[in-house]
Amino acid sequence: MDQHNSEQSTSQRSLANLLQSAMHNHPVSQENITAVFQVLSDALATLQGTTNELRGYHNVLVDSYREVAVHSQRYQHLFDQSPNGLVITDGDSTIRDLNWTALALLNYGFNYFNDQCCVIGNRACDHASDRPPSRRLPDRSTGERAELDAEGEPDKNLSVGRSLLSYISPESSQHVLDYLSHLRQTPTASIRPLDTWIISANGEQRWVRLAAKLLQDADQSSPIIHWAITDITDRLQTELDLKSQMNEVHENYANIQQVNQELEAAVQTKSSQVLKATEFESALKRITDKVRDSLDESKILQTVVRELSTVLGIGGCNTALYDLEKGTSTISYEYTNFIAAYRGKVAQMDRCPEIYNQLKRGYYFQFCSLIPNPERGQVALLACPIFVDPDDSNHGGDTVLGDLWLIDRKEHMFNEYEIRLVQQVASQCAIAIRQARLYEAAQAQVHELEKLNRLKDEFLSTVSHELRTPISNVKMAIHMLKNAQTEDKLQQYISILETESQREANLINDLLDLQKMEQSTYAIATKILPIASWLDNILQPFYSRALNHQQQLQLECSEELTTLSTDFGALERIVVELLNNACKYTPSDHEIRVRVTPEGSSRVRFTISNQAEIPEAELPHIFDKFYRIPNSDPWKQGGTGLGLALVEKLVQQLEGSIAVSSRDGWTDFTVVLDNHR
Repeated sequence: MDQHNSEQSTSQRSLANLLQSAMHNHPVSQENITAVFQVLSDALATLQGTTNELRGYHNVLVDSYREVAVHSQRYQHLFDQSPNGLVITDGDSTIRDLNWTALALLNYGFNYFNDQCCVIGNRACDHASDRPPSRRLPDRSTGERAELDAEGEPDKNLSVGRSLLSYISPESSQHVLDYLSHLRQTPTASIRPLDTWIISANGEQRWVRLAAKLLQDADQSSPIIHWAITDITDRLQTELDLKSQMNEVHENYANIQQVNQELEAAVQTKSSQVLKATEFESALKRITDKVRDSLDESKILQTVVRELSTVLGIGGCNTALYDLEKGTSTISYEYTNFIAAYRGKVAQMDRCPEIYNQLKRGYYFQFCSLIPNPERGQVALLACPIFVDPDDSNHGGDTVLGDLWLIDRKEHMFNEYEIRLVQQVASQCAIAIRQARLYEAAQAQVHELEKLNRLKDEFLSTVSHELRTPISNVKMAIHMLKNAQTEDKLQQYISILETESQREANLINDLLDLQKMEQSTYAIATKILPIASWLDNILQPFYSRALNHQQQLQLECSEELTTLSTDFGALERIVVELLNNACKYTPSDHEIRVRVTPEGSSRVRFTISNQAEIPEAELPHIFDKFYRIPNSDPWKQGGTGLGLALVEKLVQQLEGSIAVSSRDGWTDFTVVLDNHR
């Protein structure tokens, strides 16, 4: 085309030069005219070719324009229908153009296009969910203005001409300004997108991601900025929800871990408790077997305190036995590891009623001493009663036999398994002690029966001997009486008969009297007599007897006593029997004393002492029937063993008291009677 224009210009110049030459230098001639026309024809042909060529170029340009228009429409369609917001601003952020998504974000709210469909260029689209179209938006290809019509269609002019920064949340505006400043300073550099808050015209706040690109306008006069706005509110919400869920998951996981740890700790604790319970069960069986196999109360208690201290690993354990009549608790047995010993200590129950009242009712308790003990310091204690079931008919009277005390360091607290073990051990201990005491009582009864049987045999032997001796003497006296030659012999044998008969009668009378007094059928006959003269008459036979045995018999009667009101028959038998015993058991050259003194204003004391000593072990049995102190009769006079038993019964019938003591080589029988004056 450029070549054609050059040729056309050359022809025009040639023609112009030819015409000018012909007109000024040569005359007009046929040849010149023909040449001129020839030049004109060539120029016209050239011009016609040029015109045709220009018409071709015009057609090409028209086609190109049409193609550009199609591409422009397609670009505008893509621009307007982009799912991301696209905004074109100048260098100071004034909006020059924007697509529908950006328009919705900046003016109508994000949900506008989610809830409404659109038609662009007579083609249905629904960029939110591909639903059928229900609204129509402006079409730029037809030059339609984007105003808000009667149907409420959006208008781009709401944003065009406004600053993009006016839509930025105030708290985020400085970040956007810094972003623009960095973009202008490094236009070719790749800048990371900026996340910020925007506020649409209707007040909706959205979290978006801004990405900007700085470009030059076509006229190179000012820069333009292409903005890509991506709504990431849902993503942010999703991230927040996901983060919340993750936090919840982490929290649940932490809770699960904590629950798992608690379960593991509970399992370990339970396993430890089960193991401890198994150990305690085994210990209880071992202790039970040991205490039940023993009928010795001391061994039972020793086993219990030792085993409990060892099994529980505590400082010590002791057991105390109660004497409820005296109100005392005595620590009988103790086992200690590092606690001071208290064995033998006696506690008065009434001094600590808050402790012993609970124990006597069968209650256990534990506590820590507030005031440090001088010997043990501040310790933790568990007290458990050795308790017998009161509904058991064989408990033997007392329901609480004693108690168990467990002592350890002050920081120790006895748990339920330890308390249960101690209670079970205390229960088994009570059963074993009861069995031991029943066995001991049975053994005592057996010994008593054996003793009674022995006394019975001795009594029968003595009675037989005592009965046989007078009878033998009577037989001998009768035989000698038949052969008596003189009156003296005759009287001697008759006297023997009378003495032996009286002796046998006395023995029988003693047995009968004792039986009557045991049956409370003995009759009391009270008299008033002068005590001194009465005693002198009673002692006359014993003066001769003491003289024969080289013994010294002394009577001391208080002058304050003149008369006595009592059953003198019973009193005589009491005095005579005690004097008989004194003469029988007093060696030669030793003394026998009888003292009578007043006891207050209405009682009289009789004290018969002899210079001989009774072993202490024999004193509790001195008034038993048929009982005779072995190897203590220096005169070998014998007896039935009924004398002192008869004396005790007679004193009881007279409502008096009798006591015996033996020490420092003397034995004293003291009888106290009422003086019914």
